[in-house]
Amino acid sequence: MAWPGDFGLSRAFPRDLRLNASTSASSGPARASGEAWARIVTASVAARLADPKGGRRLTARAACGPCPGHTGSCRPSPLTVLRQAHTMTCMRFLRRVRRDLARGENLEIYSTALLSVTLAVLGAFDVVGGKVLDAATLATLALLAGGLLGSRRQVSDLAQQVRSHMAGEVSAEDFLTRDKPDLIGQVRDARDIRIVGVTLSRTLRNLVDELQSRAAAGATIKVALIDPATSAPAEAARRSTVSGRPAVFENRLRPSVDLLRELVESPGTGGRIAVRFLPFVPAFGLVLLDPQRPGGRIHVDIYSHSSASGDAVFTVLPDRDGHWYQHFQAEFDRIWAFGRPADASDGFPPPPPA
Repeated sequence: MAWPGDFGLSRAFPRDLRLNASTSASSGPARASGEAWARIVTASVAARLADPKGGRRLTARAACGPCPGHTGSCRPSPLTVLRQAHTMTCMRFLRRVRRDLARGENLEIYSTALLSVTLAVLGAFDVVGGKVLDAATLATLALLAGGLLGSRRQVSDLAQQVRSHMAGEVSAEDFLTRDKPDLIGQVRDARDIRIVGVTLSRTLRNLVDELQSRAAAGATIKVALIDPATSAPAEAARRSTVSGRPAVFENRLRPSVDLLRELVESPGTGGRIAVRFLPFVPAFGLVLLDPQRPGGRIHVDIYSHSSASGDAVFTVLPDRDGHWYQHFQAEFDRIWAFGRPADASDGFPPPPPA
């Protein structure tokens, strides 16, 4: 049964809604012909269409608009509702086009569509000759073929990357870096900061201001580095291929210890900075930022045998690298447990009573 006042769009709505409209129409021959159709169309469009930015749904009052003698109880006509729906659909499409153009995405598709429409208009009004239209049509097809070729290449590259990751063939360039990205900004937001290293000369020099401000703001800071009073500097020299020159690492340790002493004695830190000296050279460096929080991260330095070549760095995250994240967190705890707390013999104030 066709709907009363059907505009040829009855297939756009579910069958149950059409049955409801037909039932309502049969119950009141004169009245249902217009009211049931308007009621069902309005309810369906209002339930299915929404403005994605404002979240506003299409209501009878919005679709109706101002009309003479409006009391809030009049119903919109089906044509008004469909016009409103068409306007909303067009606005969504235009917003999507503007977003793609701003991001530089799907440019070849929009260019092909624009050129095709232009050719169609020019051909319809006989503005240009057949040869020009043929040449332009071939150019349009070439542009479309180029876009399809680029898309296929992107899909092929992506599929190759997925296969490589699944097979374990991941390039070291994908996870190793030469530095810790945005470390200062990450420290600035951290509440729990833990650092392990050999001399930490560059790390402490770059972070001293942020560490002081974070400690004054209530963050806890733990720093562990090799003990200059043990054989650790000589061991570090042997591992760095400068055997017999432990003074190199002893000289690097002095400014680091001085910076740590200033941090501990800074006003407002309230004993929230703890320093420990290690009797051995750690196998890797660690920077843990809020390790027990969901958004924490751990930076791992793979020490090289030559300081000139730099160290490789990678980062583990709790939600992505669960097992290895817990592994390096436990490694810090073991290293910290073997460290000697800095005391007055090292020029540090006595630690606050527990």
